[in-house]
Amino acid sequence: MAESQPTDEVLLQEARAGIERHRKSDVTVRVTGPDGRPAPGARIALRMKRHRFLFGCALFEALADQDDGRRAGRIPAETLQHWDDLRRRALELFNVATLPVYWGHYEPEQGRTRAEEVKRLHAWCTQHGLRTKGHPVVWCQAVPDWLPADRDALQRLMQKRLAELVEAFGPQSDHPLDFVDFLNEPTVQPQNFDNPLALWMRDLGPAGTVDMAYDLCCAFDLPARGILNHFMRDDEFLQAARTSTGGGRTIRAIGLQSHQHSGTRPLWMFQEETDRFAAGLGVPVHWTENSVLSGESRHIKFVQGKADVPPWPSTPQAEERQARALADQYTLLFGHPAVEALTQWNFTDACSWLGAPSGLLDKDLRPKPAYHAVHQLIRDQWWTDADLVADADGRATARVFRGDYDLCAADRAGRVERRLSATVDGPQTSLAVSLAP
Repeated sequence: MAESQPTDEVLLQEARAGIERHRKSDVTVRVTGPDGRPAPGARIALRMKRHRFLFGCALFEALADQDDGRRAGRIPAETLQHWDDLRRRALELFNVATLPVYWGHYEPEQGRTRAEEVKRLHAWCTQHGLRTKGHPVVWCQAVPDWLPADRDALQRLMQKRLAELVEAFGPQSDHPLDFVDFLNEPTVQPQNFDNPLALWMRDLGPAGTVDMAYDLCCAFDLPARGILNHFMRDDEFLQAARTSTGGGRTIRAIGLQSHQHSGTRPLWMFQEETDRFAAGLGVPVHWTENSVLSGESRHIKFVQGKADVPPWPSTPQAEERQARALADQYTLLFGHPAVEALTQWNFTDACSWLGAPSGLLDKDLRPKPAYHAVHQLIRDQWWTDADLVADADGRATARVFRGDYDLCAADRAGRVERRLSATVDGPQTSLAVSLAP
């Protein structure tokens, strides 16, 4: 690490101060009795349900749709045997799920889509309080092999795909996505492929590709939902994003990937990249694909997006290292005011990208030390349950993490009780509860 870079200790100290400053709210609850007057001595219970911050995971079919996984043979048999535990553990950590709309997976045969499968994934997520993100809409990798070489025909097919996706998952649909990665990896990746979409993106160049994808996907309400996604430390990507957004195209957030298969990245790099992209674009940062290995580091060679990867085991020593690194990365990014989301990639080694030991659970779905480390942060250290007693003015105050809460208030004698849901956000939040019938 360069001498000019801050130490991990300094960065983590600043992050913890940032968590206190940016992730908490001073909440005031005012309770009134049936007569409308303050209710002194009223008892108030705040129980946190989910964070405002987006703790996400690439869940895909490995978590939410057991029957589809069984039918397609994509899910190992041993994984299917522990399905309920798998889902329970995921719901303890995450409040947003990344759902797959890769063109090659979504429409492997022209005109035959997996819309119903993704809808079932979406329904399961929303039923259990998870927000959803579609990933990715436009990407030159993972495309179907039936794409035509003719540019006009390809554009018509892309417009048709987008119209169908918007009908199924757009803002006005029955399964609306909260976020969408409308474009993935527009700079380097088109040079590595020779499929029709990659060749078109290559001709357009990065900035032109961003404009094309944005205009194609605008029916997804990109100002509110759209994320432009790429890997970190790419000046060309930052410039392309700045050029497009400077031209009036507005996005919800910039997405940065950090797949650490060739080695765990230092904390200063996460800090530096977050600062650089947040300042350069003026939008929140989503760390969209973050993975730390519990096995040896490897440099993987890809040919047309494919790699021959031998078995990649997880080891006890590396599992401890993974836990420490993830805990530090979660702390740093949760404490940065520009970061809005952090997504784990993947949840288990049984269904991980490249078969790498990047999950929080191992291949047998047993929690690794990393699962316990992340769980301790999200559900213990960064979780608020508060029991309060109203003062003479019927008020009680507490400092809590921002998010959604169940609130229960009862009079001093416990004879009258009211329950409601509440959202705590911003530096200060005021809530009112009436004990009137």
